[in-house]
Amino acid sequence: RKRTEVTLDDIAREINPIVRGWIAYYGQYSRSALYPMARYINETLYVWFKRKYKRFRKRLGQARLFVAKIARENRKLFVHWQLGNGTELA
Repeated sequence: RKRTEVTLDDIAREINPIVRGWIAYYGQYSRSALYPMARYINETLYVWFKRKYKRFRKRLGQARLFVAKIARENRKLFVHWQLGNGTELA
């Protein structure tokens, strides 16, 4: 959340192997356990955008819309975006 000096690609590169492991393990037994995890990652991204970019500081809704736009345009950036429609798991 507080690492505003890194790029979104750096964050994706760092957390994707971890999330891929969670999906492989929990996805076998209980796919519904993945929904809170995906929601938490997205909410953390919203907060990160608010801290990194001044235009989102007091605008959580705009940060959410911006993350949703990135998810639609680049679904391969984060592993959990590949499983659903971008911002939600299928």
